[in-house]
Amino acid sequence: MSIKIMSLVWEYYPSGGGELLTALAYADHAHDDGTGVRPSVAYIARKTRQSERTVQRYLTQMRESGWLLTVRHGDGGRGRATEYRINPLWITNPVKLTPFAENQLERVTNGAQKGDTGGMKRVTPVSPQPSLTVLEPTTTSKTDFENPANSVDKLSFPALFQKSAHASVEQILRDCPTAARQLVLDEVAGLADRGKVRHPIPLLRKLASSARQGLFVPDAALDVLRKREIKVMADRQRQLEALQRDKNAQTPEDATKLAKDRLAALKQLLSSGNKTNKAQR
Repeated sequence: MSIKIMSLVWEYYPSGGGELLTALAYADHAHDDGTGVRPSVAYIARKTRQSERTVQRYLTQMRESGWLLTVRHGDGGRGRATEYRINPLWITNPVKLTPFAENQLERVTNGAQKGDTGGMKRVTPVSPQPSLTVLEPTTTSKTDFENPANSVDKLSFPALFQKSAHASVEQILRDCPTAARQLVLDEVAGLADRGKVRHPIPLLRKLASSARQGLFVPDAALDVLRKREIKVMADRQRQLEALQRDKNAQTPEDATKLAKDRLAALKQLLSSGNKTNKAQR
């Protein structure tokens, strides 16, 4: 049981209703790194008071969105349920990767699909309600999540993919789940660091196909992710040190001059305001 994962699900999982309940049930079986998720569908159905078909439908949605990754398939025997892990990228950055799929806002209807638990209300995806916030007009009509092709441009491409191959890489990634795209690229980069890549494009195509089927399990990608996080932390530390050096290098005379300049600007602003008021009178 992972309190960490369950807390993330409560706060950031994009859907509600029965799917959220199912996600919490799976998170209850995960370790803090998202691994070790292997309860059977029948067990989750009993635990969440839903039918097995309902759980199976939510499970399919979780796999297709990339939130739940298949580690190994079970054969249906006792103690041999399929093992999953929660997407490690979602665990490290749930805000950025939420929602996984389009239009995850929901409404509750009285209809139920065949096989759903009797008497339970069905959660049906609907279009999002208009926001009360006034937004400035933009030149694009959809966000990156609504147009997955746009998000390809924002990915970090491994160095082994030369610029001449970027068009082929982008074409392959358009058929890959949005949440798994960077992870697939990182897997190629990580395997290349280990000296295990001879033909990167065919490897990328194979990994993207596995991700599309919910079979992709990151391994070498986790090493690349850790290196990227270490680099980001180091960059932040250097920025903080530079700010501290600038602060220490500032003399009292500099601080006094800055305060005087700000006071003069404030007086000028007040003076212009008074002149405007007199002119209006």
